[in-house]
Amino acid sequence: MIPDTRAFVQAFRALGYRGPFGLQCYNVPGDREQNLLRSMKAWRAF
Repeated sequence: MIPDTRAFVQAFRALGYRGPFGLQCYNVPGDREQNLLRSMKAWRAF
C-alpha cells in the first residue's frame, strides 16, 4: 500500500491544522541533498 501523502495533508488542513509536518527518511538511496530538495519541492506543492 502506498500512502497518499497529499490526501493526508489536505485532510489535516481541512480540519484547521496549520502546524508543521515532519519528514523522516532513513536509508534512502541516492544523493542526500538531492533527495531533500526533491522532498521539499513535493511537500511545498501540497
